[in-house]
Amino acid sequence: MLKIDIAGLSQQAYELEVGSNGIINIPIVGAVNVLGEEYKNAREIIRQRLKSIYTDLGERTTATITIGRLRTIKVNVMGEVNCPGTYTVSGASSLFNVLYLSGGPNRNGSFRNVQVIRKGKIVATLDVYDFLLNGNATVNVPMFEGDIVMVPTYQKRVYMGGAFKREGYYEAKEGESVADMIDYAGGFDLHANERHIELFRVGIKGYEFKGVSETEQTLVANGDSILAVSYTHLTLPT
Repeated sequence: MLKIDIAGLSQQAYELEVGSNGIINIPIVGAVNVLGEEYKNAREIIRQRLKSIYTDLGERTTATITIGRLRTIKVNVMGEVNCPGTYTVSGASSLFNVLYLSGGPNRNGSFRNVQVIRKGKIVATLDVYDFLLNGNATVNVPMFEGDIVMVPTYQKRVYMGGAFKREGYYEAKEGESVADMIDYAGGFDLHANERHIELFRVGIKGYEFKGVSETEQTLVANGDSILAVSYTHLTLPT
């Protein structure tokens, strides 16, 4: 619900519903599309459309645009999440909000391929790494009534151990390399011998070993372990 109050030479007050398609129908002005827009941007879009009717807007006429009661929507979360089910959320909720409510991907779930299904079609995909590590908010899309959030199983997972800043398991996309994994692990800590990185891979005869560099473009495979070796002959401050 949006409230629009016109004051000054013209006097009008509207309480308008935002449709599931992001359309607001403002009397006299007509349909205004604010689909996927943040509140600040949506307010400016509406203000510009109001100027087509109220030509002295900003001078002798003012427009106050506020959010009233928010409608709720139901979204289904399925697949490899900790708490799958149907969630009733605010109409202003985003994919990341819904994913958080469901407890996020479980131990088998993908963080790199979270899908939004709308009317039987995949309309968006969220790479959680891109959102959390790079701050790319464009992957965090708004939710609509009846959307399905699907979390499939991961395809590749790599263990980063030793002298990395963030040890642990990281999910890899197709085409990602040793260098990409080092970035996800936060790079090296103070004790790392950056010239001594070891890649262990399960082969036909068991583990295979390969020395790699921090810029290595060798593609990673599911089950790989990458170890950053520490200097052992130096005593460094902690």
